[in-house]
Amino acid sequence: MVDVQSGWPYCMQLPDKSPATAQSRYVLHNIDLYLRNLGHEKVVVQHNAENAIRGLVQAIQNHLGASKVSVREAPPYSHQSQGAVESMNAFVQSQIRALWFDTRERYPELDMTSNVVPWLIRHSTQDLVTSSHPTR
Repeated sequence: MVDVQSGWPYCMQLPDKSPATAQSRYVLHNIDLYLRNLGHEKVVVQHNAENAIRGLVQAIQNHLGASKVSVREAPPYSHQSQGAVESMNAFVQSQIRALWFDTRERYPELDMTSNVVPWLIRHSTQDLVTSSHPTR
C-alpha cells in the first residue's frame, strides 16, 4: 500500500491470498494501524481487479466501516492509474533485496523460509517512514 498524498508506503508478507488470510485479525489490525497513522479522516482504497485483492479491500472496509473507507477499483490493464503503488513496489523490492543481502552476509545460515523474512519485508519501509513522514 502507499498513501499517494504523503508517499508513505506499507508492506506486509502474507502466507497466501485466501479470504481467511485477508480477514485475519493480524492483517486487519496492521492495515488499520497504518491507516490510522496516516491521520486521514477518510481514505479511498484503490485496488486492481484481482479477486483476492478485492476481497482484502472489502475486508478492510468491513473492519473499519464504510464511513472511513471508500473503495475504488482501478480500470483493468491501467498501470497508469496504479502508478504510485507500482513505483513504490519497485522501490520497496530493492529495499528488501538490500536488507536481505545484508542479513545473509551476517547470518549465512538463513534462507527464505526463515521467520526473519516476513519481519524484514514489513520493516523494509521503516527508514522511509521515519525520514519522510511529517509526523515521524
